[in-house]
Amino acid sequence: RRYMPWLASGCVAALLVAVGAFLAVRGRAAGTGPTLEPKRIVVAQFENHTGDASLDPLGRMASDWLAQGLSRIEVVEVVPTSATVAAEQATSRVPGSKRADPLRTLAERTGAGTVVSGSYYLVGQELQLQAKVTDARNNRLLTALEPVAGSRDAPMNAIEALRQRIMGVVAARFEANVVSLHESHPPL
Repeated sequence: RRYMPWLASGCVAALLVAVGAFLAVRGRAAGTGPTLEPKRIVVAQFENHTGDASLDPLGRMASDWLAQGLSRIEVVEVVPTSATVAAEQATSRVPGSKRADPLRTLAERTGAGTVVSGSYYLVGQELQLQAKVTDARNNRLLTALEPVAGSRDAPMNAIEALRQRIMGVVAARFEANVVSLHESHPPL
């Protein structure tokens, strides 16, 4: 009989933990996860689809250059490249992260509601960069830009052209005095 109060207290505690876990899982399923700020932008490292490992550094170079450009737009906040790299590395070490959406995970880790991502390819000796802007809160593609091409030997020319286009898309989305994002060619 003297164990009954302890047993009852233990059962109540276990029940509260189970209810809390259920509500947490249900809340995640209902989309009440981390708060993602739409005007906070994270630029993911671009993916190398060239088949040439010597071009791997180009992915970080492109994302860093784009982030620097976007930081010039006063109405948005850009996640620093160092924080982006740390979040991407932390995500890659988490078991099961290969199955999860890496861009959504990056957005959640950085609080960014807007994600810029992309990839690059080789077509002969020509480098092609592709980029897209995604609303991470609603998992909705905002825009996919036309590929930008440049010489493999001078990749910064293509990266700079892409940066100008991305800056135009973001400015059109978040600045009231810029033309609509729905134009076929965003402003530079």
